[in-house]
Amino acid sequence: MQHTILVGSYSSEITALEFDTSTSPPTLSVSASFPTGKNPSWISPHPSDKSLLVAGNEVPDGKIQLFKFDQAQKTLELLGERPSGGADPAHILVLEDEIIVANYTGGTVQVVPLTLDPPSLGTPSQVFQLTGTSVNTTRQESSHPHQAVLHLEGHEVLVPDLGADKILRFAKENGKWVIKGSVDITPGAGPRHIVIYENKLYTVGELDNTLIVHEFPALPEEPRHITTLPTVRPPREADPAMIPAANILAPPTPTFPTPFIYVTNRNDPHPEGDSIAIYSLSSPDEASPGGVTLVNEVHTGMKHARGLAIGGPDDKYLIIGGVHGGGIKVFERTKGGASLKEVAKLEGVEKPTGFVWL
Repeated sequence: MQHTILVGSYSSEITALEFDTSTSPPTLSVSASFPTGKNPSWISPHPSDKSLLVAGNEVPDGKIQLFKFDQAQKTLELLGERPSGGADPAHILVLEDEIIVANYTGGTVQVVPLTLDPPSLGTPSQVFQLTGTSVNTTRQESSHPHQAVLHLEGHEVLVPDLGADKILRFAKENGKWVIKGSVDITPGAGPRHIVIYENKLYTVGELDNTLIVHEFPALPEEPRHITTLPTVRPPREADPAMIPAANILAPPTPTFPTPFIYVTNRNDPHPEGDSIAIYSLSSPDEASPGGVTLVNEVHTGMKHARGLAIGGPDDKYLIIGGVHGGGIKVFERTKGGASLKEVAKLEGVEKPTGFVWL
């Protein structure tokens, strides 16, 4: 079986890969490359039409671009573009009829209407200028929104602000997004990426190398801190140069009945390169408050690993790339998801940053 994976990058192109699991071992190859704006570092598909994709140009005069991908013909058509509403769009959330952009350096969150018939971008309808700061005067001198995540159960969009040590809670009122509250994070932690699972919020602290867990009821209830775990396994300690870069949730499947969270540790000085911290989510007990346990740390050979993504049949595989070296690798999830085994590698794709399984 062949799987198509799109790759965002710190270059000026999006690359299409073919991951073939019919061979032994599986193979990973480039099927096409497409010119784009500069630094299409994050790619997000439309929730109900995976052929529609939005990429962010992570540059000072940030843009978002809407594309149509033809998987059979391996073509990528630019349908339109708009200013992102601030410098360095780091993350894009695509909803059914609008797009929410988190502009890291600009400190803004912008909403752009999206039409599907025909697919097109509207005029930006809302821009929020965030104004937070926190204790790290080098990295938290101003707001730095780093992600936007839909919380379906709570009818919210959550935006971690690395510069303010807060996660903002957006909800709709009279058809417009408004900020309805926030989650306070440990001062100096620098919330970067989050996942939500079974009314718990899991936050990666970029600046203190932690995974922070909150009980997370729907608005207007307030969250409650449960526990904070390191992103490296004791007795090893995080090097000051290390930065947790991304986290993803692997929900239960028939093959992997236990849910896991995977977190990348970029700039790891370990001789085997950047690592992936693997957390098991199970029933809480005294030894693991909140039911989350750091069960493994797998070194990848990557240098400056950023995004990673899970896909394939029953979410069997994980793909990751190194911006400064190590190529792109696919790992098979083993031991029920608690470990990873490298099964395919590809060199030559320039500065990969993010991945989308189609």
